[in-house]
Amino acid sequence: MAVAFSPSVFFDEVASLLASEPSTADLFAFRPSEPVSERLHWLLEKNSESVLTAEEQAELTEMLRLGRLLDAIVLKARLRLAGKA
Repeated sequence: MAVAFSPSVFFDEVASLLASEPSTADLFAFRPSEPVSERLHWLLEKNSESVLTAEEQAELTEMLRLGRLLDAIVLKARLRLAGKA
C-alpha cells in the first residue's frame, strides 16, 4: 500500500464516535471508514507474511487495541439492554 496513512485516523474516528454521546444503536452500527478498514486488512496480510516493520507492528497493535475496546463497549451495552449488567 503506497498511500500514506496516519495511524491516528482510526483513533480519531473512535474518539469522534464516543464524543458524540452515541446511542446504543450508534455503537452497534459503528464501522471504521473504508481507508481504515483497507489499512487494517493490509497490515493483517503483511503480518501473516511476517514482513511488518516495527512501525507497522505498532500501528497494527494500536488498531487491534481500539477494536477490542469498541467490542467491550458494545458488549457492555448489549448486556445493559438485556438487563444483565
